[in-house]
Amino acid sequence: MNHLPIMRAKALYRGGPRSFEADLGAHLQRGFVWSSDTEFIMARLVSSKLIGHWNDLDYAAVRETADTWMIWMAVGMGLRSALARFLELMPFRQEFLAWHRRGNRLRIWRLEDFERHVKANRKDVYGWNHS
Repeated sequence: MNHLPIMRAKALYRGGPRSFEADLGAHLQRGFVWSSDTEFIMARLVSSKLIGHWNDLDYAAVRETADTWMIWMAVGMGLRSALARFLELMPFRQEFLAWHRRGNRLRIWRLEDFERHVKANRKDVYGWNHS
């Protein structure tokens, strides 16, 4: 089995109702995709006023109306690590960051609060020391 994060992400779709390829295509067209040896991330812009549409990949806000980065998938060396990596990679800042873990509720954080949380709780995964 290939242990690259993108292959691990694809494996999460097995037996599910969604297609990895379709979701990837939607994020390539209307979102943000990052793939490396250490992380795989799919995200798109949404409006917090319409956050109920987070699961609808046909919905993606334009930059002028968006205030939230919706992380569709973040696979890597732990969820926190992949999300923390997104903080470095995001093309531009938004007010909020949202994500959903399998079986859990949608989580929405103010971006600056999440950045402080990551900095305070960051383990030395990438050789950084944020204590």
